[in-house]
Amino acid sequence: MVFVSLVSKQKKEKQKRMAVAKTWTPTELSLLLNRDNEHKAEYVFSIKETILKGSIGDFMTESRAPEEETLEIEYFLVQEKKEASGPIRCLFYSPETGTLSGLGNGFVEHLDRNLNASKRYRENASPITEISCFTFKEAKHVSFSHQNGCVAVYPLESILSGQEPVHSYKCTLESSVSTTVFSENTLFIATWEGTVARWSIENSKNVFSRQVHTDKITGMGTSGSLLVTASWDGTVRLLQKDTLKELSVYSTKSAITASVFVEDCVVCFSVDGFVRKIKFGDGKTKKVERTKKTLGWVSKIHSHSETLSLSSHDGSIVLLEYGTLKTVSVFPCTERKLLAHAWTDTGTIVAGDDRSQYCLVSVNE
Repeated sequence: MVFVSLVSKQKKEKQKRMAVAKTWTPTELSLLLNRDNEHKAEYVFSIKETILKGSIGDFMTESRAPEEETLEIEYFLVQEKKEASGPIRCLFYSPETGTLSGLGNGFVEHLDRNLNASKRYRENASPITEISCFTFKEAKHVSFSHQNGCVAVYPLESILSGQEPVHSYKCTLESSVSTTVFSENTLFIATWEGTVARWSIENSKNVFSRQVHTDKITGMGTSGSLLVTASWDGTVRLLQKDTLKELSVYSTKSAITASVFVEDCVVCFSVDGFVRKIKFGDGKTKKVERTKKTLGWVSKIHSHSETLSLSSHDGSIVLLEYGTLKTVSVFPCTERKLLAHAWTDTGTIVAGDDRSQYCLVSVNE
C-alpha cells in the first residue's frame, strides 16, 4: 500500500490522504473519482508534472520515491478528444469565426464546442501554416497561409456560409509562409526563408519584401510604426514598418521556436530552455527578464488576459503568469507532441497534436 493525495489542477482542491494499492493505475484512480458521477469522465493524472502511464508502484520505483512519502497526484478533466481528418498544423478561435483548424492536407475544419467538424473543405493542396482574422474595408476577413507560399483572404461571411468559400484576395510568395500580421490595410507576411513581405491586399502584385533573418521567422507583431520579428536564427529584430529597415536587434544566442507579442513586449521561447520577455520601444530592444523552462520544446505561445499559454512537444499545456513568467499550472494532455492550441470564450483550450487528435481542456473548472 501507499499513501496518496489527489489534487484537482482546475479547482485547486485537495482530497483527503488515503491508502491505495501500489498496483493502481490511472484506470483505478479514474474509477475512484467517478464513483459518484452518473457520466464517467476522462481524467489525466500526473506526479511531479510527469504523466502517470502505468502503476503507482512503477512510478515510485523509477523516481526512487520514499515509501513513507505521501504522493501528491494531480488530475484534471479532459472534456473531449476527437480525431481530425488530417494532421493538425494550426488552430484559431474568435467569437466571429468559432474554432477553425488548419490541416496538413490543406483542409479547414470548423469545430463546434464538442470538437465535431460542422464544416470541412479543402482550401488549398498545400499544408495550412496559419489562420488569422482582421478587419479590412470595415468588414471582417479571414486569411489562410500555406507552405507553398500562398496567402488567401476571404470575407468572413463567405467562410461562414453553407457553401465553399470564395477568396477575395490572393498573394503567392516563393517561400513557405510562417506567420502574418495585419496593420493599416497592409498584410505583413513572414517566411521560412527569413524574409518579410509587405502586401497591399487590394493589389496582388504590390508586394515589397526584404531579407530580415537568416532562418525561419517564428513570430511577428506590430506596435505603432514598428514591426517586430523573432526567428530560428536566435534574434529578435525591430524594423520600421513602412520600409522594413532594421532599427535594433537582440540576440538570444539560441533558436526561437515560438513567440507572442503583448503591448510593447515580445515573449519568446528558445531551444536553450528559456522563456524570455523582451521590451521594445523608441527603436531599441531590451531584455527585461527570463525564466527557466524545462517541460520540453514549445511550438506555440498565446496570451490570454494576464496569462501566457504554451503548447509543448511533451504533450503539455503550460500556463505562465505574464508579469513574472512564473509557471501557474501544467496540464499534461497527451503523450504526443502538441503543435497548436487556441483559447475559446468559455475558458477552455482546444489543442491539436501531431497525430491528428483534438483535445479540449478546461483550465478553470
